[in-house]
This record gives sequence, structure tokens and C-alpha cells, in this order.
Amino acid sequence: MPAQGMGLRANLGRVLVRFRYGSSCYDLGKRGKQSLKNLFQEWGVPPWVRDRIPLLFIGDKLAMIMGYYLHEEYTAKPGEMGVIVSLRDSYPYPLVSGESGKNLVVTN
Repeated sequence: MPAQGMGLRANLGRVLVRFRYGSSCYDLGKRGKQSLKNLFQEWGVPPWVRDRIPLLFIGDKLAMIMGYYLHEEYTAKPGEMGVIVSLRDSYPYPLVSGESGKNLVVTN
């Protein structure tokens, strides 16, 4: 859904959606480099849900952890067109975990 000054910047082009697999550390801008495991623990995400949370990437950089985090580098600024990314109301529990090597590509 388009929105001005909110959400993921609309001019990013190709966005890759993946799911957590194994232990991964990512650069989270001002938060520094952190593991998904530690972040999910900090946010109180149950272990059985963690592999079902979509991760949005721009190239090889983590841009968004759906429902939890949006990297400031990819956030729409005031006056800039953005996209609100959301999931259906049944999120997060009914989601099926992604398999290694299988990705969903979203383009705008």
C-alpha cells in the first residue's frame, strides 16, 4: 500500500523475501551488527515462530524484519513515497517457514 513519508522506500526496486535459516548476523545500522536470535529474544518472539517471520532484503542487505524492524537506510523520509508492507491478520502463527534456497521476489 503506497504511503508518503512512511514504510519502506518505494524507489528501491527489487526486494527479496527470505526466512531465517541457521544463525545469521546482520548490520542493523545504528543498532550495529546483531544476530537474529538475540533480536528475537530481546523482542520476546517465541522460538517456534522465529523461522516463520519474513526478512526483506535489498541486494544482500537486510532492510526489514516483518513486524519488528525497518532499517533506517530503507525507511521513507518525509515527502518521499513509501510502501507499507503487511501480512494478513492471521500472522504470525499460520505462516509456513521458508526452505533454504527458496525465495519470494517482490518488485514495485
